[in-house]
Amino acid sequence: MPIRELFHVMTMVDDFDPAQDVVDDLFDPVMMFSKSWSDFDKRWASISLIGSDFSFELMEASKLDEDAGAPLPKFARRFGQHLHSFAWYVDRDDMPDLVAALIEHGVRVVRPDGSLIELADVADVPGTVFTHGRDTFGQMEFQAWNDRDPRFAPDWPEERWRTEHPLGLQRLQYTTVLVHDLDRARGLFAGVLGGRPVAERDDDDSSRAYVLVGTDTMVELVQPKGTDSVEGRELAANGELPSAMTLLVRDLDAARQHVEQAGVPIVEQGPDTFVADTSATLGLAFTITTALIPGDPRDA
Repeated sequence: MPIRELFHVMTMVDDFDPAQDVVDDLFDPVMMFSKSWSDFDKRWASISLIGSDFSFELMEASKLDEDAGAPLPKFARRFGQHLHSFAWYVDRDDMPDLVAALIEHGVRVVRPDGSLIELADVADVPGTVFTHGRDTFGQMEFQAWNDRDPRFAPDWPEERWRTEHPLGLQRLQYTTVLVHDLDRARGLFAGVLGGRPVAERDDDDSSRAYVLVGTDTMVELVQPKGTDSVEGRELAANGELPSAMTLLVRDLDAARQHVEQAGVPIVEQGPDTFVADTSATLGLAFTITTALIPGDPRDA
């Protein structure tokens, strides 16, 4: 399996500092790196680490007119505050085969400078590559394995978020990706990326498939059946993109109390799940749940 742990999920926000304050209040993360500017990418960014498998990059793109043609400012102007992409670790020796498989599947893969990688070039790919977002239901980044990630140190305190933090976070349960064609999406996530199909669910509003990618990343693929649902309207408005993160917690009532005390209202409540108000989280779309996925190998 070439794909390893999740490096991060990236989300775009309009105003970095208050969004980071929300993240700090909700999750008390360890910072892989704090707010920094990249003149190459035309963005501010940080990476927050929570537990063993929940990591995300918070990003604010440049709003200057002269930067409007750069990829991240273009995304921000088109979609606003929205999940942007996945990034996974890959063993360095497996990178050429993975890139070749993506290209053969019709996926455009580029170097960090944006130059296209041809099939003849895969023996000499860099340690970081990106897909074209339209080819992979949102952009994907593949990063050569980095043992400097603090989550992989023997003294990483992953139990702190499960047992000491008031959210009682067990793990990132899944990240939702909205798609027009569930079979096509399975072909990428369970085929090219080597993911493991876990479960499927069908209801009046949508068809869903759960695929475990790499060692720990569950992806929920959702094909809405119309535009009557929130997800259907989101897909119609923004196309195929990651749309939300769902977090598994130990105790739903305790988690709700913590989220509300952090100043985030709840907009929808069910017996085992609630949805946080994205206007209060400044675009960080997340749901809290105690519901398990049938057949999830992470629970074996």
